[in-house]
Amino acid sequence: MRALSVLSLAFLLCYCEKSTTSVEKYTISWPLRADSMNFAILGVNGETYALEGGYFAHYEKCANCSADSLPFDVTTILAHGFDVITFRYSYTMDTLFRAFLFLSSSQSNSVFSPELNLLSDQFKTVNRKVEMPQQVEYYGHYYLFDQATLEQKSDSAWNAISDLDIVNDFSQQNFQVGFFRFNKQPEWLVFLVR
Repeated sequence: MRALSVLSLAFLLCYCEKSTTSVEKYTISWPLRADSMNFAILGVNGETYALEGGYFAHYEKCANCSADSLPFDVTTILAHGFDVITFRYSYTMDTLFRAFLFLSSSQSNSVFSPELNLLSDQFKTVNRKVEMPQQVEYYGHYYLFDQATLEQKSDSAWNAISDLDIVNDFSQQNFQVGFFRFNKQPEWLVFLVR
């Protein structure tokens, strides 16, 4: 009788342990580090709003960076024939991203550094859309849009990525979002910082 009670208790404990494993528990897919500043760039096509690719990196964590703004030092050089915009991590002044736009009368070309080296199919979708944070920061050529159009277009860019595993991973703790509108493809770059 005692053996039957022990077996019943063991079965019950195993069953309860299995049943408490929540299906809704989210599993982190990307290697976010608690001791680092995690940084991602997602490129979104400005016409189709399809993900074009991305970039992911870690940097030394900033202990005193404000949670009210992205930890970027942004410089823009407008020169004859080309523009350069550089985003640096304000804590270490490491270059996070640089875009070159070469202008000519017939066409324009762009170069990104780092390249968006992660292909769109390397990002998985999940069954959860992340709400865009209330506070986002905008960079780039916004003078072509009024505020309502800017918000509508950035909302569309966010909707294109809001169900990606990497966005869900970033959203598991406080994270920050920035949009950079570039006048070449990918037209929208979405920065995720945590």
